[in-house]
Amino acid sequence: MRRITLDKGLDLPIDGAPDASISKAAAVEHVALIGDDYIGMKPTMLVAVGDQVACGQPLFSDKKNEGVVFTAPAGGEVLAINRGAKRKFESLVIRVSESDSVSFCEPGSDPHSLGPEKLRRLLIDSGLWTALRTRPYGKIPRIDSEPASLFVTAMDSSPVGSSMRVIIEHRKDDFYLGMKALATLVSIPIYLCHAGDLNDLDTIADQVEPVVFEGPHPSGLPSTHIHFVDPVNETKTVWHLGAQDVCALGGLLRTGALVSERVVALGGPCFESPRHVETIVGASIAELCRSELKEGVEGRLVSGSILDGRQANELHGFLGRYHQLVSCLPEGDGRQLFGWLRLGNDRFSVSRAFLTAFTKPDKVPFNTAVWGGNRAIYPLGTYEKVMPLDFVPIYFLKSLASGNTEKAKELGCLELIEEDLALCSYVDPGKNDFGPMLRQTLTSIEEEG
Repeated sequence: MRRITLDKGLDLPIDGAPDASISKAAAVEHVALIGDDYIGMKPTMLVAVGDQVACGQPLFSDKKNEGVVFTAPAGGEVLAINRGAKRKFESLVIRVSESDSVSFCEPGSDPHSLGPEKLRRLLIDSGLWTALRTRPYGKIPRIDSEPASLFVTAMDSSPVGSSMRVIIEHRKDDFYLGMKALATLVSIPIYLCHAGDLNDLDTIADQVEPVVFEGPHPSGLPSTHIHFVDPVNETKTVWHLGAQDVCALGGLLRTGALVSERVVALGGPCFESPRHVETIVGASIAELCRSELKEGVEGRLVSGSILDGRQANELHGFLGRYHQLVSCLPEGDGRQLFGWLRLGNDRFSVSRAFLTAFTKPDKVPFNTAVWGGNRAIYPLGTYEKVMPLDFVPIYFLKSLASGNTEKAKELGCLELIEEDLALCSYVDPGKNDFGPMLRQTLTSIEEEG
């Protein structure tokens, strides 16, 4: 088994890692599909406000990616279709109620009997095709496209992240059935990337190669796996999907209907009992976290990682399509009386600005304060400490900030999406957010052809 160890990266010493147990979450009354989860998607609505929908029923399709449909994760009434400036699609909200599910195949279907063409059609019709994303660009692939390889992400290295071993063990039969279905769907190499804590992987299929990644975050990100195993370029595309979507594929074959179950980690210092809970895709985060937060603590709920997740506000207060973690940090205003005189025995820093860089405590208090304003990019060596990929980050980040798309492409931007630069944004002394810069660069490159 191939084993890749990363020396660079960063694991934040934050309290609130989830317990290994899985419990049933509080029932949610609302679920939603969020437009920002799907890069470049422009919806054509197939339902209207007030319509009753079944689980698995198509809600909208993508004008820019013909044939791709987005289905309801739960049945109920379409409560709202929210749009923002210039009619940008923000979210579609469903009030959950007991309803039927759309049947897509016979329960207990065998992937080998179905064959690759029927399996592809099954993924498209059920909406599970949207689980696949590409490198370059991080978009949903076209339904008639073929990748050079397929990556399955079965690990999570993000701060207070989920334990994929626990999640896969919870749905072991569905996971292995889904993996066998992927091996039938495509005839290309499939790389199953994990942290070395999964067993019985050699019996799935000959084309499935388990690869172990060790080291700090971002060892669990798909772009890291792709970079070290099968790098992409302008003419080469690979696909990736998460292990829970593999379980969803197995559940679809087992039941014949869309299985929207999602195990989510509740992590961070604001949770009374950080743990894994079982809910559904697109669940309302406010309802999911009802009675879960510590009393008297004003926390900021985030769908996804504290490094690159999305704040759960009114229109976007739902579990992201590709998220398996809900984080919560105490709110902070970034002001401290005589803060410049303090040794910083309760502050974390990569640059040894505080005492904790030398005492190295197991846990350090974190909050949402940024502690400073936007400044220039300085070559202080901080980016190099957290970037394990094979390029010089200071030149790459400067090319993004200056809008030099040719230089950014030459330095490797096609291998990345926003989450891959979250650590660089975190350690940046100038408080720059490099994720939006990268997306703007990728969009320019794609539009220019």
